[in-house]
Amino acid sequence: MYHIRKCQSTTIKQSSEVASIDPEKLECIGYSGNTKEEFLEFISNNTIDLEKLDDETKDQVIKLLEYKNWDNENLKQDNWFEIGELEDDKFSSDLNTLSKNFDF
Repeated sequence: MYHIRKCQSTTIKQSSEVASIDPEKLECIGYSGNTKEEFLEFISNNTIDLEKLDDETKDQVIKLLEYKNWDNENLKQDNWFEIGELEDDKFSSDLNTLSKNFDF
């Protein structure tokens, strides 16, 4: 007897509006970097105190707080089959159609 299941993986990409931020305007909240990498790290790893920012910078930073764009072109879906062993209601895959060149 073979134990087989059909699987699906879906990846969805969402993005915020594009924000235009002058790094120098973030110095008042502790930013001191000089490169794009340092800027991304600061934005990614810090809570931004909006009250310390000027209105223009605050408006741009707020854009990063919400996802606005649903990108259907980057919706990716993969389907495959797995075959393997079923023991104590737990499935363990031995072979799948992602790792071989199967054409259906």
